[in-house]
Amino acid sequence: MNSIFVDEKERIEVAIHFMESEGKIELLDAPRQGSEALVVKFKRASFAMSQQLMKANSVTSASGEQVVNFMQLQNSLLYALADEWNVKDAAGKPVPISEENISRMRVELARAVITKYIALAGSIF
Repeated sequence: MNSIFVDEKERIEVAIHFMESEGKIELLDAPRQGSEALVVKFKRASFAMSQQLMKANSVTSASGEQVVNFMQLQNSLLYALADEWNVKDAAGKPVPISEENISRMRVELARAVITKYIALAGSIF
């Protein structure tokens, strides 16, 4: 029955392969010669964490209905659950994973990472 509980040590690894050309990012389905990989490890969300994230990212619509702000929820998932990554600076030193550094990511890579995490995690709701 222990499988019903989230293992605090478990990580879900997300790898995004991409190439940059003329300032544009091309997302790839698989590694290609000359491509790079952004690897991010996420904590698995527990029921309590899922509820906290949903509550923190719900807004009241004009009609008074509670709705989830999915863009804000994606940001919160990255900030709350991304645990480590393979990012290095120009000198080859690891760049700490932090809200500040995550917020500096290119949009297309950040969205690809969170989309793949949700797919691999099965559900966050």
